[in-house]
Amino acid sequence: MSPRQLDLIGSSIAHAKSTTALHMNFSPPDEKDTGGLNRGKYILVLAMMFNIWLFSIPTEFRRARFCTDEDVLLHPDKGCTTFGAWREGIAEYYANGGGVKFDFSIEGKE
Repeated sequence: MSPRQLDLIGSSIAHAKSTTALHMNFSPPDEKDTGGLNRGKYILVLAMMFNIWLFSIPTEFRRARFCTDEDVLLHPDKGCTTFGAWREGIAEYYANGGGVKFDFSIEGKE
């Protein structure tokens, strides 16, 4: 083999050794929570509950774009709302008997 080929093989082996750290588990050997999977399940449950709730509200709330008060006044054609107005709209929806209506449509508002 030529010195160039040996150099390429050596550099690829060094590269392979440096990337093995990405696959290593840095948890202590006696810890049962490998990689934090047991602690992460609570965040997963919260995220799933939020997504289920998000699909149960009307699409005009789900597709809302948040802007500052100034942007809402300056660009009314953008169709964005403030977080406070969005929150009040959700509260009003539930105050008027809102309920849970799952809507998985992806078309535009008709």
